[in-house]
Amino acid sequence: MLHREGSANMKGSTNVRDTGSAADDEPVAEVPPPASGGGDVNTSESATGGGSNLVRTTFNMPRAVAEVLEALSARTGMSKTDLLNRSVKFYAVMEKRLDRNNGELHLVNDDGTTETITVL
Repeated sequence: MLHREGSANMKGSTNVRDTGSAADDEPVAEVPPPASGGGDVNTSESATGGGSNLVRTTFNMPRAVAEVLEALSARTGMSKTDLLNRSVKFYAVMEKRLDRNNGELHLVNDDGTTETITVL
């Protein structure tokens, strides 16, 4: 859940202001373990063999999330797999920053106004 403070005008682009260093975020090779009570996730080594680094993962998502994923794929031209891979990496970076900043992101809009987004 997100909580926004600051500018009411959400139009236009937004830049993330961060006090941490990029070195803290690179590379993203380690993904945190799943939370207890996980959910329906199944993983298996890729059937392609040949030393591939791919792992086939099957999981359930709410229909609304699947529709958002489909829309993002259509809008960006990226595959759903690429979008999910990117999302997990992005979340790993953002989780570090949220943890470092007590769950808050500080955004600076093009017009100079600042917003605080609190992830609850």
